[in-house]
Amino acid sequence: MNAFEFFFTFYGLIMGLAVANAAGGFGAMWRDRHDLRIGWCVPLLSALILFSAVGVWLAAWSGAETQVINQVELFAALGVALPYVFISVAMFPRDASGGRLDAHYISHCRSLIGAVMVSRLTALLMNLSYGDRPDLFDLTTSLGPQWAVLIVLFFWRNLRAHQIGLALLAAHTLWRVALWSPS
Repeated sequence: MNAFEFFFTFYGLIMGLAVANAAGGFGAMWRDRHDLRIGWCVPLLSALILFSAVGVWLAAWSGAETQVINQVELFAALGVALPYVFISVAMFPRDASGGRLDAHYISHCRSLIGAVMVSRLTALLMNLSYGDRPDLFDLTTSLGPQWAVLIVLFFWRNLRAHQIGLALLAAHTLWRVALWSPS
């Protein structure tokens, strides 16, 4: 087993938990669809998790040739992946019977958006430590808008703003994944 296989097994397991939890949550929403007002926030946050997981896996693949294993790499992987595991569990209420998922989301939005911010900040810091400096294109089309939306959502508890912001973040993440090409 080479360094990349070792690292990716660890990283993939953790991100896989987030994907499995989000998929399980979708199954629970479908099962309870007659008693539950699903709304938009939780499905959009789930989509953001799924698209982000694909992005994380693609980013890890991009570093396959130069992958090194040390404590910093493994803790960074935890810093990127564990917030998504947390979100994938916390975004669904324990007992959803007769409830509204958007109301549950809004009551926990700071923790959920804060976790997204922790993951994205960890990834950004790791990229910077590798010498990957964002160019003007990345700053204006990716990092700037992404962080602007996250900061607004973190501080503003408005349902419509969160629906729009999560839709923008999910679409932006999907767009970034679609633009990815092996280098």
